[in-house]
Amino acid sequence: MQKGFTLIELIIVITIIGIIITFGIGTYTHVQRRARDAKRVSDINSVIKAIKIYRIQTGTYPGDADDTGVRVSNGCTSDLINDLVNRGYLDSAPTDPWDNGNCSDINDTSYFYGFDDAHCCEASTCISINRLETQEAFDLLDRQHSGRLIVSNGCNANIGNACTTERQFHYCFVPN
Repeated sequence: MQKGFTLIELIIVITIIGIIITFGIGTYTHVQRRARDAKRVSDINSVIKAIKIYRIQTGTYPGDADDTGVRVSNGCTSDLINDLVNRGYLDSAPTDPWDNGNCSDINDTSYFYGFDDAHCCEASTCISINRLETQEAFDLLDRQHSGRLIVSNGCNANIGNACTTERQFHYCFVPN
């Protein structure tokens, strides 16, 4: 009697291990996407809250010179962030988990937050998430802020030119 495994037995075990690893990687990747989107939802809600409080306390919206659209992140200059951080409404600028740090990258396929004070949403001020990774995050934001997703001129808070990416979120502030 020989000791050890046959070639068939080894192939079956290796195949089963491969299948388990494949499912594990897929699940892990989905969990990572959901975690990044959870940060995006938290960030945008913090900025929306800060803008609302700023408006109540000052009577104006922050970032009034950002009238051509800007990226919002720690590495990019923005009157919105200057107003909110310097006056204590935010501790720091929120930065998308996958933001590439290139302030001039306005592709619809890039991950970043955008802001425009003049040209979007049939309103005067708009904050946006350029790209979400999961439909669940978009649906959550849609439920939390229903009726705030209308954009007619460009996407990315008017930074980009055309809407080619699904799951962009835009929150518009409509003056009273």
